[in-house]
Amino acid sequence: MDVVVEPAADVCRIVVSGDIDQVGVLAFRRALEDAVAHGRHSIEVDLGDATFFCCEAVTSLHEARQAQEGRLTVTRAAPVVRKVISLVGLAATFGLQPPTPAAGSGPTSHPGTTVA
Repeated sequence: MDVVVEPAADVCRIVVSGDIDQVGVLAFRRALEDAVAHGRHSIEVDLGDATFFCCEAVTSLHEARQAQEGRLTVTRAAPVVRKVISLVGLAATFGLQPPTPAAGSGPTSHPGTTVA
């Protein structure tokens, strides 16, 4: 996992790529905490290149959102990020639309079969 912090006057951009798993989440959490602690008016978290997003990463993101006095947004959320954030009911909190299933990936029905 790679975390790049791009601080500017009022905006701090955090760009994350790779797996945000049980090991990588420590660096992710630290970057979020540092951005909040430095009083940036706006924090943008770019998760477009994330390949895994663990539950602890969602918790870190949510805690930073609650601690941030300004604005914290998720930009370029990878499908896996959208899915996990949606599953825990925080899509609206971060301005994300729920993921849409890819063509042919949804449930199919067969004669005599009930799809729940």
